[in-house]
Amino acid sequence: MKIFKSIFLVSFLLCMFPFGFVAAQLDFRPGYTITNSNDTIKGVLLYKDFNTSKICKFRKGMDDNTTDYSPSDIHAFRFDDGKYYISK
Repeated sequence: MKIFKSIFLVSFLLCMFPFGFVAAQLDFRPGYTITNSNDTIKGVLLYKDFNTSKICKFRKGMDDNTTDYSPSDIHAFRFDDGKYYISK
């Protein structure tokens, strides 16, 4: 009985191991940010994040580092498909 439990535990852990390292895909889409000094910066923005209205995740290019902007950091941002967010 102990051997069966050990085999089951090892099998379970081996099955679960690969799933711990799967990264979620991020959906970055073309858009732009408008800074507080009214400069427009084109790039890509994270789309459909549950915190989209609270934080803007922006990259100048798909391979660049992500910059997080709060509403106090920028005036507005917009996706090319038409969604537009204004800081208030």
